[in-house]
Amino acid sequence: MFVTNHTRPPAGVSAFALSASRDTCAAQEDFIQYLEPLPDVTDGGRGQVYLYRPESDADPQGGHAPAIGSDLYDMTNTTRRDYRNAYAVAYRDQSPLADAREIIDAAKSDGGGIPIDWQEAHAVRLADECNLWDMIKNGGESCALIYELAAPARYTLHRSTGYSQGESLNVLISADEDPKNDEGNLQHIDHLVWDAPAYITLDIDGGEGTDGGETIDLTDAMPDRYDYDAAAVIAANKGRLTAPAARFLTENLPEYLSE
Repeated sequence: MFVTNHTRPPAGVSAFALSASRDTCAAQEDFIQYLEPLPDVTDGGRGQVYLYRPESDADPQGGHAPAIGSDLYDMTNTTRRDYRNAYAVAYRDQSPLADAREIIDAAKSDGGGIPIDWQEAHAVRLADECNLWDMIKNGGESCALIYELAAPARYTLHRSTGYSQGESLNVLISADEDPKNDEGNLQHIDHLVWDAPAYITLDIDGGEGTDGGETIDLTDAMPDRYDYDAAAVIAANKGRLTAPAARFLTENLPEYLSE
């Protein structure tokens, strides 16, 4: 929306021009910046699964997304013995302990006698046996080996729901960056998926670029650009507004913003 008080105001009276809308271009940029698609992972074929990257971790180059089931869990303190014992329990109907030892110990080399990391060697096995989407959705219970290892989860799953029935998007959240019960961050994710941020400017006496004019970006002072409230916008910019400007905004800021 665009509102002005005068085309040619009388002397001594400032001319105001207000622009207020939802910024769909900024919404798209925010979505790309903070939500990274997991390659080749879909919600049972219904849609893409995304990884949420907080501002401190936002990286246009990506590279943080889990690729296989074991990436969902912190294996830092898992030893080769832990893995061997977990394998023996998880597959006790298929492999006795002796066979499990041989399978685990075989990962000590690549077949040519060259030592390799046993966890990397078994990443392929985990990728084959533990479907990444099943593990994202159901946790370790969907993969017997991961369940027996009882390694701490690196991520939690948030199903963000839209405004229409059936609209939803699955977002994976780092357990370190964003605890499961952090409602503020969950709300931020929902905004990124379904909403557009506010973009509100006030031109005074012709705006920036004119002699004596000024343009104030009122969204700069908003705590959350997605959470629009007319009174809160004026309060957040109180120190930047003259009394006439504040009065003009009070009279003309809409109750709701449109795109």
